[in-house]
Formats: sequence, structure tokens, C-alpha cells
Amino acid sequence: MNDFEKIQFPSGEEKNRSIRMILDRGIPKPNRMLADLWETACRIGVKGLFFGVGDCMFLALLLGGLLWAGCFFAMAAGRGQFSVLLFLVSPFLYALLHLLSIWKEIMTGTYETMMVCRCSLRQLMVLRMLVFGGFAVILLTGVSAGIGWLLEGSPSILNLMGISFSALFLFAAASAAAEWKWRAPGAYLVVPAFWVIFSLILLVLGERAEAFLRDIPALVFWIAAACSAVLYGKTLKHYYFDPKEGAIAHADR
Repeated sequence: MNDFEKIQFPSGEEKNRSIRMILDRGIPKPNRMLADLWETACRIGVKGLFFGVGDCMFLALLLGGLLWAGCFFAMAAGRGQFSVLLFLVSPFLYALLHLLSIWKEIMTGTYETMMVCRCSLRQLMVLRMLVFGGFAVILLTGVSAGIGWLLEGSPSILNLMGISFSALFLFAAASAAAEWKWRAPGAYLVVPAFWVIFSLILLVLGERAEAFLRDIPALVFWIAAACSAVLYGKTLKHYYFDPKEGAIAHADR
């Protein structure tokens, strides 16, 4: 037999290396959201995370500030219910930051383009939602403390914070779940539309809604906030690692 007809079998080291490579590629790594989020955040940086949506963030902060100022003066003048208004407007800043950033990307045509980037649109959205949620928590802490200290007849600060946090995380969890389950861009408007209708119902009820919220112990609001926050985190994890990418062209079919 000639030399060129001989079959060169791999050595034992080459076999082991090939087996390790097959196992590494064939067995999926466990999904560790915090580690992956940190790696993604370090890779894209703050500038990349908010690239192109700076004007949306400014507009959201401006509108949020105006709304909170109006609610504060209404409470101070005795024309509004503390608990009802606080519960209704608590998710406002988070919703504005999130919805305006999505609207800007759709209008500029980058919504679908980012689907094929190394950092997917889902990953970017989850990072933004967490940052926006952090902004909202800081704002609500300051607002609740200010209302409790400055306005007479208001509930305790712990009660006000429980009301605001439960409303924020309830809205955020419902919004994240809707966006995860429904791929169409219109899914972003489902929970805000429901919240507007729910707000109108509470405002129509007036004193009855205020009395109902005031009779609920602060511990119940804090438990609701904690459960909603856990649900929010679990939903974001599914949304972050879900391999499917929805696009406008496919969602409308």
C-alpha cells in the first residue's frame, strides 16, 4: 500500500479535544442573567445603551415632573386623594421612558435593524427597563417622603412608599409579560391602555377608592410590591433569553 493510501487516524489527544469541543457546543450553558447582563452592559457601555434616545428621556423626565407637580398641588389644595393619585401616577415615568424609547426606534427605522446586532434588541430592552425602573424607584422614594413630610393628613411614609412601589412593579411586571408573550409592537400599548382605563375607574369612584386604599395595611402593599418585583425579574429573564426575535414585518402577518 502506498503512503498516500494510508488513512491517518487522529491521536488520542486529538480525539479528546474534538470530544470536548462537541460537548461545549452541544450542551447549552446555564442561563445566568446577572452575569450575562453585566457582560452585555460592559460591552455596549452607557453611551451605547441610550444611544439615540436621549431626547426621549429628557421629554419623559419633563412630563413626569409636570405630572408630579400637578398631583402635589392637587393634594396640597385638598382636591385630590393621596392614595389614589399616588397609585395611579407611580408607573408614569417608567412607562414614558420605556414607550418613548421604543417609539423613537420604530420611527427612525432602527427597531428591526437592531434585531440582527450582536447585542439583540431584547437584551438592550431588558437593560433599559432595569435602568428605567431604577430611576422610577429613586423618584418614588423621594416623592413619597416629600408627601409624607410636607402634606398634612397624608398616610405614613412607609404606607405611601408601599402604594407607589406596588403600583410601579405591578405595571412593570404586566408590561414585561405582555411584551414577552406578544411580538407585535402594539403589545407595548396594551398595559398602558388598561392602566388608563383603570385610572379613570378609580377617579370616578373618588372617595370610595381612597377609603379602600387607606384601609389596606402597609404590609400588604409591601408584600404585593415584593411579589410583583419577583415576577418582573422572572419575566425579564424569560424575555432576555428567549431565542425568538419578533419583527414588525412578521408580526403583522
